Parts: sequence; structure tokens; C-alpha cells
Amino acid sequence: MATPQDHGALLGPHLLLLRPDEQRLDPHFLAGFLAAPGNAQRAVSGTSIMRVDARRLQLPLIPLAEQRRYGEAFQRLRQLSQTARKIASLGREAAEQLTWGLTSGALLPPEGP
Repeated sequence: MATPQDHGALLGPHLLLLRPDEQRLDPHFLAGFLAAPGNAQRAVSGTSIMRVDARRLQLPLIPLAEQRRYGEAFQRLRQLSQTARKIASLGREAAEQLTWGLTSGALLPPEGP
């Protein structure tokens, strides 16, 4: 799903831009279901060049209020995923810095148990 930082970005090849009418379809609901691994796998064809056939994607037909509940849940999951990636990145950076510290002599390994 696009974010405000994506405003003005150009679409690359094989990308689709969907602009749902928010009075009929919650955009976060749409993005969450369309990006689901099972849904994406169902719509992909080809072996060496993979193409997504948007007509093969599945989206449940549910009332807008329920779509919005799903949309909010998908937003929270996206935030969780972003936070997990940030934590993993910070963990790798900390491990690299500690390794540098040990190998450069700036740090000493802990004493035995």
C-alpha cells in the first residue's frame, strides 16, 4: 500500500495502481487481502517471467463496516512488521558494533561464569 512518502512516485513496469472509492471499499482492507501470500500465489503465472493476473486475485464481498475492521487490523499488522524489521536491523547493527569492539580491542570479552 502506498504511503504519503510515495506521493508523486512513478509506477514501474508490472505495477498496478488501484484507487478504491472509500465509500464502497476500504483501501487497507483491499491492500491487506490482495497482498496476502496465498492470494498473490494464486494470481501468479509463468516460470521464468512471473506475471500477476489481477483478475485471479480474490477479495471477500463483505459490508464496508466489516472491511474497515479488517483494514484497521491490516494497518496494525503492517506497523508490527515495520517495527520488527527495525528491531532486526538495530540488532544486526549492535552485533556488528560489538564484533568491531571485540576485534579492535576496544572491548574485552566477559569474564567466565
